[in-house]
Amino acid sequence: MPLLTRLVGVLAVLSVPVAAVPALGSAASAALYVAAVALATAFISLTVRHVPPARRRAWRWMQASLVVALVAEVVFKYLQFLDTERWPTPADALYIASYLPLTIGVLGLDRQRGGRLRVGGTLDTLIVTVSAAATALVYLVLPMVVNGDLDVTGQIVCTLYPLIDVLTVFLAARLLTGPGGRTLPTGLLVVGLACLCAGDVGQEVMAASSGSALFPRWMNTLWLLFYLCVALAAYRSREGYEPPVTPAGHEGARVTGQRLIGLSVAAALPTVLLLVSDVRGRGEVIALGTATTVLLGLVMARFWDLHRQLDEQTRQLGALAATDALTGLANRRTWDEELPVNLATSAATGTTLLVAVLDLDHFKRYNDTFGHPAGDDLLRRAATAWSDGVGAAGLLARWGGEEFVALLHCPDEGTGLARIDRLRELVPDGETCSIGVVRWDGTEDATALLGRADKALYAAKRLGRNRSVMGPLGGPVSGPVSGPVSGPVPADPVEVPPRIHAR
Repeated sequence: MPLLTRLVGVLAVLSVPVAAVPALGSAASAALYVAAVALATAFISLTVRHVPPARRRAWRWMQASLVVALVAEVVFKYLQFLDTERWPTPADALYIASYLPLTIGVLGLDRQRGGRLRVGGTLDTLIVTVSAAATALVYLVLPMVVNGDLDVTGQIVCTLYPLIDVLTVFLAARLLTGPGGRTLPTGLLVVGLACLCAGDVGQEVMAASSGSALFPRWMNTLWLLFYLCVALAAYRSREGYEPPVTPAGHEGARVTGQRLIGLSVAAALPTVLLLVSDVRGRGEVIALGTATTVLLGLVMARFWDLHRQLDEQTRQLGALAATDALTGLANRRTWDEELPVNLATSAATGTTLLVAVLDLDHFKRYNDTFGHPAGDDLLRRAATAWSDGVGAAGLLARWGGEEFVALLHCPDEGTGLARIDRLRELVPDGETCSIGVVRWDGTEDATALLGRADKALYAAKRLGRNRSVMGPLGGPVSGPVSGPVSGPVPADPVEVPPRIHAR
């Protein structure tokens, strides 16, 4: 990032508190305020060029919004300096126009994050937006419309500002409740939109009550924070990472306690404001409003309880779908999902990855001799012992029947092979097993890798069982063999010290 851009960014941050220092209405106050907006606009203009092209368009729209808003600020301060009482002014038209590119930019960013109109997130956004719209209509729009002191143009402008505030609430709610990744740029945008909305609402309330065009320092600070947050969000978005995208078909709007509380407050807000504003204390309004609020709270509490139960059942079903019912190990489906992930991990970290297929020797004979319940018990105890033997550096799964598969991350091939070979010592009841082991060559896919391990297992069986055979990176099985040797041996095998005990 060029030094000039960083310098402008630092000045933009420092200008926010400085702009609130001079006395309101003074030339210095107006100049510093406009300078702060100009610095934020210059900062985003310098930054947006470094945003990756795939994500640049949305930030270009937000840059355009700040440029239009800067022109509006200059016009407003100039007219304020002339002490003109004309209203609405050209600055109002520019302020209103600046929201169009802002809306396009925020929605474009939301689409880049994976945001789509899905039911869950859309309903959440509508709950918050409708609550804000009802409040704005009753307390901001209608009082201005019935004001006989305003002409038609004034009434239109007074109506547009609250409606734009509702649009701002919609944009912030969309970023918060919609699907897609939660990143620092979106967080900064939400904070900026909240500051913008709070400043606008404060302006509208003050204008309705006093008609003053001089706004307090806190209000100017909120607007400056909006400009700064948008610029900082663009600055953070210049980095080359891709924000998390919600998988297709996933709502991406998981119900949490915080979300439910926020939605409850939004849904209850119009009723609560009705109760507060009922200065005459009409009994029926108070009774119905209170009952409505209490019922809403009870419905939300019941919904949370149902969601909690559903969430627990979902976790249980997920665990059942991912594990083998007999042994409690990962099942074949989980293995198929985890093996490619571990291949990527091995490639990223540079560790050696071994994959093994384990098969209990003469398991059918054991079942015929001791019965199937005893066979199931043998499988469970072997699974427990092998799982402990593999440890946290690997994964053990049941492949089917008496066959198991394992993967192990290790510093080198010899260390890993010795650890896997020790699994033969852990078979309960004096039984034995055969193991085929291969090392990932760094390029082959999961299917080819597992196929080589399976061939190594068959070689161990042909050699007389009760042994581990290490398959080569390619070609016929002719790698290290451990265990008692009987029968034909692959060409030029490499014998490793056996790690077996007497059977």
